[in-house]
Amino acid sequence: MTIVFILLAILLLGLLIVVHELGHFLSARAQGIAVKEFSVGFGPKLRQWKGKKRDTVYSLRGIPLGGYCAFYDDEADKLEPDDPRRYNAAPVWKRMIVVVAGSVMNIILAFILAVVLHMAYGAVAVQPRIAEVTANSPAAAAGILPGDVLLQVNGQDLAPGDAAGLSEEVDTLENGVPMTLVVERGGEEITLSVVPRYDTAEGRSLIGVIIMGYVRPSFFQAVDGAWESCVYASTVIAQSLGQLIFHGEGAGDISGPVGVVQVIAEQTRSGGLYMYLSLAILISINLGIINLLPIPGLDGSRFLFLAAEAVRRKPINRRVESIIHMIGFTLLFGLLILFTFRDVQRIFGG
Repeated sequence: MTIVFILLAILLLGLLIVVHELGHFLSARAQGIAVKEFSVGFGPKLRQWKGKKRDTVYSLRGIPLGGYCAFYDDEADKLEPDDPRRYNAAPVWKRMIVVVAGSVMNIILAFILAVVLHMAYGAVAVQPRIAEVTANSPAAAAGILPGDVLLQVNGQDLAPGDAAGLSEEVDTLENGVPMTLVVERGGEEITLSVVPRYDTAEGRSLIGVIIMGYVRPSFFQAVDGAWESCVYASTVIAQSLGQLIFHGEGAGDISGPVGVVQVIAEQTRSGGLYMYLSLAILISINLGIINLLPIPGLDGSRFLFLAAEAVRRKPINRRVESIIHMIGFTLLFGLLILFTFRDVQRIFGG
């Protein structure tokens, strides 16, 4: 079973990266920018084919840790200046949209998953109401009906979600002492008197009702809750990144892919689908935000170069830009190896 959870964790990371690259791909296609290759996975090719309407090559590769979206490079692909496939020939604002689209896609995915999570597992506090009345019980004798909304118990108002308020009040009464309930039925407030009966099997007084204080959210309530949770998660992630960059806080807690896979596998094993989706939301938002940081090799750095091109009305030397991105990518890859080594040490107690 451990292998299953590890595979699920790897699948999750791969899918989040593919979604990121899909954002670049779809935004380029929507704006008429040619895509050289869109690949799911890295490494050896398992299958490859070319689109009928465009020259895009689609690849399925053997290492399922993400994918990539490749555009035509003037020098590497030896393109002529008038070649319509040239990525750099597209208006700068279009290329800026393509660059940020990956992160936007991750955030959109996180929001969609959050809506699904709220609809499947969420609960909205409502005024306590009677879900069920036991036959021949004190509640049935008092005229309490399923659907009655509880407003007061012995003069005490019940708040939304306070389904335990009635039970707590019943527990304080001696056997045979009546209690007063105010319920809403058909838009009218009705006052009822019910006498709790001591149940020897339960060892306490009961009136014979099942109370509901929470309901599944509607679609719009789920959307609202998803929005709030995504904004909160984004704020926390941004604050944590700020503390890390400017104060070094949390540097010892950073994990590489191995550590992330371990956390996902462990949390999914203990928390099931709920935890799996929750982690997918957090990691997707995290991936979207981090990629927008102005670090060479990431989308944020490419966006800065494009912004400079838009202001100067001419690009910064392409070769210089490529070298800067390559240096940044090399450093990031080195950090990835370092974090992976530390993850392995941590897992095996080194």
